Amino acid sequence: MNRLIYVLHGDCPRAQQELSFSVLSALKQGVEDVQMELWSDTQNQRPDLPLTPHPLPAAGADLRRVLAEALSEARGPVCLIATDTVFLAQPAELFARMASGAPLVLRRDGWLAGRTDWAAALDAAAGTEAEAQLHPGVELLNLGVIGLRDANIACISSTRSPFDLSKFGLNFTQIEQFELSTALSLATPEIATASDLIRRYDNHMRHVYHGRFAAMFPPNAPVNTALADKLPEITEPPKPLRLKLKAKAYALRRGMGRRSESAYLAYLCAFAAPRPEGRRVWANIALDQVETSARPRKDWENDLPRLAPAALDSADLSPETTARWRRYWSER
Repeated sequence: MNRLIYVLHGDCPRAQQELSFSVLSALKQGVEDVQMELWSDTQNQRPDLPLTPHPLPAAGADLRRVLAEALSEARGPVCLIATDTVFLAQPAELFARMASGAPLVLRRDGWLAGRTDWAAALDAAAGTEAEAQLHPGVELLNLGVIGLRDANIACISSTRSPFDLSKFGLNFTQIEQFELSTALSLATPEIATASDLIRRYDNHMRHVYHGRFAAMFPPNAPVNTALADKLPEITEPPKPLRLKLKAKAYALRRGMGRRSESAYLAYLCAFAAPRPEGRRVWANIALDQVETSARPRKDWENDLPRLAPAALDSADLSPETTARWRRYWSER
């Protein structure tokens, strides 16, 4: 039996909306020869979706424990799927790609080298015994998909962090990605990928998807799975040519780099959007770009006056978007 597993726990209304879209996209492609399961706590069960319910492992809901328990049940190959995903092909094709025995992940995400969020941990490991495991050449795998067979079960618990990575400001998701990436890479030289079968909107497109979900999946309303065939293709909102030209000219005058120019263009798109929903989407995209830009924060206050601290209350953004911008401005 081919088992496709989603995992949900805790207070996660956004993940519930993502789950609805992901399952509908699977149904649209066709789910023959696949059993879809939802491993969750009681509050996250979804009787409105064609998902076989399964309780979470008693030891916890992290990916390692779910994978270990699912594989120990000896009911065939397992694919864990993140909720923020869209199927581009039949789910059965994931399992066909695992036929060689190689673990399956969504894609390769590059190496630790050059990642500023990992710099402190890499510096601490340099010159110590931990460096053999934690070094710039470690490859990270995107765990939006993790496909394994029972022969791979030994690798799930084979690698742990060489020391407490949380003390370097790394969060649970980053640590989990590091540990599982290392474990899978050490277990086999061959890793299969599925980015042509599944799309994950873990970049700025998440704001576009989430902006559509408010109307598609109202809170506490059951999902009509009969409409799966009519599931819309979600694409990035258009960027008017006049705004592109305005952003290019402004960037040249102000000495902005490419990322800063993209942030300014998103800002222009936000306040040219005809509806508040579009403004919120673009304001979030702008902040994604601003947060990863090297431009000083004070300059951004001048560049983005309608999103500056004193103007946020009149910007007509959602409470969540306003809170994101306030956190950014308050950080020092």
